[in-house]
Amino acid sequence: MFRLISFALLAAALSACKSDLPAPQLESVTSSLGAWQGRGGATLGFVSDSGRFRIRWEAKNENPPKGGRLHLTIHSAVSGRPLQEVIDYRGEGSGVYDYSDDPRSYNLMVESANVDWSIAVDGVSGVYRRDQGSGIRDQGVPPTPDSAPQRAGRRRAPTASR
Repeated sequence: MFRLISFALLAAALSACKSDLPAPQLESVTSSLGAWQGRGGATLGFVSDSGRFRIRWEAKNENPPKGGRLHLTIHSAVSGRPLQEVIDYRGEGSGVYDYSDDPRSYNLMVESANVDWSIAVDGVSGVYRRDQGSGIRDQGVPPTPDSAPQRAGRRRAPTASR
């Protein structure tokens, strides 16, 4: 009988300690790492503090018709080795590519023929957020395997502008 009463008191005490604060939610926050445009080849450098970033690209003003190509590869800016082919697109179009790897300096190697291109890179990081008034400030956190795209990146279907 004594054990039953002790257990009931312990359960009541623990339930009184329960926090009424809502659980934090992980949200993605983006920041611009760079934006470029051109025609022909280029090497575009940037630093990703989280290792997660989103590439938005567009190829337009194809001349001559059916002769345009845009090819983009992510390279390590330290070793120079290629990490991932991102785009190999013919004609005019646009798309988005999400990438996740280690934090580091990156180079985007652009090869193009007969198209004007524009590329924007946004860094992506996770932030835990709680409701306003909870007294707990937002906290930046590194991405977890469950919240980050896979290392090889995640392609979204390009959209043709024709």
